[in-house]
Amino acid sequence: MSQGIFITATATDAGKTYVSAGLLKQLLSEGIHAGYYKAAASDAHRVEGSWLADDLDTVRRLSGVEKESSLVSYTYHSSVSPHLAAILEQRPIERSVIKNDLQHMLDTHEFLIVEGSGGMVCPLRLDEECIMLSDVMRMSGFALLIVADAGLGTINSCMLSVHYAQQLHIPIAGFLLNHYHDSDRLHQDNKKTIELLSGYPVLGCLADNEPVHLNLQRLFP
Repeated sequence: MSQGIFITATATDAGKTYVSAGLLKQLLSEGIHAGYYKAAASDAHRVEGSWLADDLDTVRRLSGVEKESSLVSYTYHSSVSPHLAAILEQRPIERSVIKNDLQHMLDTHEFLIVEGSGGMVCPLRLDEECIMLSDVMRMSGFALLIVADAGLGTINSCMLSVHYAQQLHIPIAGFLLNHYHDSDRLHQDNKKTIELLSGYPVLGCLADNEPVHLNLQRLFP
């Protein structure tokens, strides 16, 4: 069975795509047959007559992963949340498609990085059927790596994310603090306080545009 991690975040712009690409690059450089999957992405652009999700494009460019090892089930060009993009573009998200695509990626890779959409709470469909990002988290069976900004307000955001995941019985691997500066007293205290209050480790701290290199033994004990 494939190993993997579900990368989510406390906010849309916390840096989960950058972290996904960086971790994927690290895994590939260590000879691990790793892949990338995302259920739904919006804000796509045209490439050779078809829509390419910006997140998928970023992951491919930064990690060097092959096209066959990177997949987004639903791509929308509207710069809005996935459930609204699906309504505007009249292409509703189907649970069965996500389940089949995810299973295919799990079956064909030694390790899979699954990236969420938006933050922790993200609806994918809200009509006669309700599909939430948390449903995809459960489908993957992976623990969460929660990406958060290192700055002011992150304690609250991290703790709300933890409580949401715990309420749904979704396992958590830990946190990654982005835009972290070793000399910043606030960042130092945020790291310590998040670990103290949540009971989960901060598995990595990244300065601006710093390459991702995580201790895989800590990530997968």
